[in-house]
Amino acid sequence: KAVWECNNALEELAKRNKVTLGWVLGHEGIQGNEEADNLAKIGTGSLLVGPDPGCGVAFSYSKTLVKDWDRRTRSDNWTSSSGLRQSKMFISPYAKGWSALLDLSKEDIRLVIGMLTGHGPLRKHLMKMGLSQTDECRLCGEAEESAEHIWLNCPALCKTRCKFLGAYFLSSRDIRDQEPSNLIGFCKSLRF
Repeated sequence: KAVWECNNALEELAKRNKVTLGWVLGHEGIQGNEEADNLAKIGTGSLLVGPDPGCGVAFSYSKTLVKDWDRRTRSDNWTSSSGLRQSKMFISPYAKGWSALLDLSKEDIRLVIGMLTGHGPLRKHLMKMGLSQTDECRLCGEAEESAEHIWLNCPALCKTRCKFLGAYFLSSRDIRDQEPSNLIGFCKSLRF
């Protein structure tokens, strides 16, 4: 705070005056230098007052450190969590733009998250829950209807994947890198 106030004071002075800063060795006999030396010695012996740090750190640097720590922590927690195979395949621990999901209805959020985690209206999941007699894909009939099959390689969804996600066949990384709006469009188009 003191450095900031000093900087502001110098900028105000510079608007009306020519200000030159220079280094002065101690005890050179320059007027005011002895008093400044004495005040500096007194200042070094006193405790800091207030929430300000003893050495100022730029806010932007602090913000960067916190963001980096947050990113590392999330990534480490995500990686070290056991299970979650399906979720880890399609969801990044620190994806940008996912706050857009918060603007959706509860039903749309449930649909997208369910499709990404494999715990949505997919026959593989429904069969495990005792709510379906088969896990066969209702669109192609060639494989079990899992999130992996629907997102990546169901042949009946080639055009839909291309329209919403940019390619006929995708990798899990392609899904992780998608904008949430594309994922939402794809899920809603399925009408499951």
